[in-house]
Amino acid sequence: MTPLVTVVMPCRNEQDHIADCLRSLLDSDYPPDRLEFMIFDGQSKDRTPEILAECAKEDPRMKVIANSAKIRPVGLDLGLAEATGEIITRADAHTCASLPSCCAPKTKTLSGANSQPGKVTA
Repeated sequence: MTPLVTVVMPCRNEQDHIADCLRSLLDSDYPPDRLEFMIFDGQSKDRTPEILAECAKEDPRMKVIANSAKIRPVGLDLGLAEATGEIITRADAHTCASLPSCCAPKTKTLSGANSQPGKVTA
């Protein structure tokens, strides 16, 4: 079975990059029902929250969660705590990579015969 992958992304004030980033991540041939996206907005002061809300409205796999601490490490910690995927990977708001080229090799490696039960950060 194809493992569920959680993509964790902390961000703050990324209005110039976030839409392209999310489009590139959503443009995937990885099974849609096996992907979830958790974006942790660090109280952005620009249009990032509005852009995230629009994207989340268009795709229910995308969850936008407040990161009141505003810093990346807290966003990553929140992501690890909230993720439900068997495999957890991270992306930055400047990431523009399709998940087939990014995710598929990781899932094959991490789902191999030597993998251990539990969550893995890749």
